[in-house]
Amino acid sequence: MNKKSGFTLIEVVVTLVLVGIMASVAGIGISSAAKGYVFAKKNIILAGKAQVALARMSREVLELKDISTPYSTYAGASSISIEKITEAVAFGQSGTEIRLAKGVLGSAPNYTNGDVLTDQVAAGGLQIAYKKGANNWSTSDNINLLSQVIITLTMSDSGVGQNFTFST
Repeated sequence: MNKKSGFTLIEVVVTLVLVGIMASVAGIGISSAAKGYVFAKKNIILAGKAQVALARMSREVLELKDISTPYSTYAGASSISIEKITEAVAFGQSGTEIRLAKGVLGSAPNYTNGDVLTDQVAAGGLQIAYKKGANNWSTSDNINLLSQVIITLTMSDSGVGQNFTFST
């Protein structure tokens, strides 16, 4: 009896094909996991930027004593100039940035020359709504009727091409 040991060529080829298929599936899984990690990291950074900017704008509005006059000029849908007890503050969208400027009482600072609060803001991404109770406050209303200022910020993630909206 003649006993031969080893693998046939067909067995070796089938084994190599199966190992190749398993390696490609594993590679796709690792690639997807890495892309998911990068996506999540970018979103966390974007959300952090939005949170800091919204917190700062909310704090400024919380200390509001008056809106610079005329209201129709300084209480806009994407910018606001307010007077606090000791200073005047303005913030608004300038391009893809939210900027904040401070000045002396009685003046309306120009936010376009102010400090950058955040970048990566979508076009038309800063929206400010003024409320008196359940109704909208208009610039012809008395400032004492203003009960709420709602700030909505839409950030743009250029890498993904998606917009994310945050609100106070």
